[in-house]
Amino acid sequence: MDSVPGGIGLTAFLEELYFSECSNGIPAAFYASLASLCPERNDPSIALVISEESAIYRPEMEWLAERLGTAGQNLKVAHPNELEVRSDGVFLGDEKQDVLYRFWELFDYEEVAVMRDICSAVEQGLVKISPPMRTFQEEKLSLGLFWHKRLEGFWRENLSKPDFKLLCKIIPPTWILDPADLPPSAVLAGPTIGGAPMNSWGDLAQASRKERELVVKASGFHETAWGSRSVVVGSDASGDEWRKAIEHALATFPEPVQVLQEFRKPARLRHEVYEESGKTESMEGRLRLSPYYFVKNGEARLFGALATFCPADKKIIHGMKDGVLLPCVI
Repeated sequence: MDSVPGGIGLTAFLEELYFSECSNGIPAAFYASLASLCPERNDPSIALVISEESAIYRPEMEWLAERLGTAGQNLKVAHPNELEVRSDGVFLGDEKQDVLYRFWELFDYEEVAVMRDICSAVEQGLVKISPPMRTFQEEKLSLGLFWHKRLEGFWRENLSKPDFKLLCKIIPPTWILDPADLPPSAVLAGPTIGGAPMNSWGDLAQASRKERELVVKASGFHETAWGSRSVVVGSDASGDEWRKAIEHALATFPEPVQVLQEFRKPARLRHEVYEESGKTESMEGRLRLSPYYFVKNGEARLFGALATFCPADKKIIHGMKDGVLLPCVI
């Protein structure tokens, strides 16, 4: 789940390339979802606002805006610095904007200077923004809080049984790497090392490779918390690399907070891919699926999905130059 999703324009482009007239209609669905935030306006003014940090996604958003503009929709791409928050609304040039599509991370608040003013404008009802600025949706710490033993009763009371069971299934066990000392008789609720519970997260440094089917990653609100920049997979790292990763996580707490999760290797699959010559050959790899849901008539509907097919030796499936991007038939 990602509250600031990239790939919408890219997936729409690939669907046109592969499916032609049988594409899923992502551009129209994307626009309709944003426009529905202003039901009182027949032709709302919408800005796709892309920060400098997210500049790599600007070309696909510009392509998307061009497609929608050709269809007569009032939608444009802007940088946060181009916005001006006034007493009567948020403006791009002389045009008041009805909806902002936020393409920046909330932890980037120091670089997006206008963010606080936009928050105020949203609270006053002067502009709509999507995705909503909800910090818990961009904070991996919440995954650790879901599995916190002292909060289990709270989640069971406040979630329906089906929702609780579903979240237990899709959220991997997650722990917060907090260096706080424990009494000698206390143990951590976490993985076991050598069959025994731990008294300190530093004990993880002694874990065997088999016990290191774990991943360490920075939580949100930090510049290393995106793009797999802080990710260390224990079973892939040497003993020394793993020890340094644990020591670093504990020494830098809470800037940033780092979490520990069970690591589950993606399955190996085979798929035909294009070579530079234009011919196809069978490739073994690991797959990441990025589904795109848009709200239509009050219901979230799947309108497309991007498949990232990466070489089998890549354990961390993320954007990479030797990955293969394919649209999915839905």
